[in-house]
Amino acid sequence: MRTLAAPPPADDRLYGPYAFGVGWLVAGIVAIALAVLLTSVAVRRERVARVAVTPRDVATLRADYLYRLDHLAARFDGGELDARAVHHELSRVLRGFAADAGTAGATAMSAAALELAGQRPVAVAVRSYEVPQFAARTDRDPTSAIARARAVVGSWQGDT
Repeated sequence: MRTLAAPPPADDRLYGPYAFGVGWLVAGIVAIALAVLLTSVAVRRERVARVAVTPRDVATLRADYLYRLDHLAARFDGGELDARAVHHELSRVLRGFAADAGTAGATAMSAAALELAGQRPVAVAVRSYEVPQFAARTDRDPTSAIARARAVVGSWQGDT
C-alpha cells in the first residue's frame, strides 16, 4: 500500500479577518432604516398624487373661471397686457381650471399630458396658445383666444 505524502506546513503569514467595531454595524442598520423610510415616503407621495381632486360645484367653478377670463380680457383691452402675455395667462388660467375640475397636477401638465388625463378641450386650447405665448411677436388675435377659453370653460359639464 502506498502512503500519502504529508501536507505542507501551514503558512504562518496568514491573518484572520479584521474585526469591525460595533459602530459599523450600527451605521449599516441606520443606513438601511433610512433607505426604507425614504422609499416609503416616496411611494406614499406618489399614491397621494394619484388621488383624484374632487371638483367643486359645476356652476360655481364655471362662473369663477368665466369671471377670470373677463378680467383678463379687461386687462388686455386696458393695455395692461400685450398679446403674448394674454396667451401666457390664458394657458395658466385653463390649466388651473383643469386642476380645479378634478385633474390632479394639471397646473404643471403639458398639452399632451392634459389630453392623456382626459382634458382634451383644455389641451387643444393650451396647444393653440403655445406658439403665440413663446414667440417674440405674434399675429394671433388675443380676443379670439379669450373666446376659445370661454368656450372651453362654458361647455364644461363636470363629467371630466
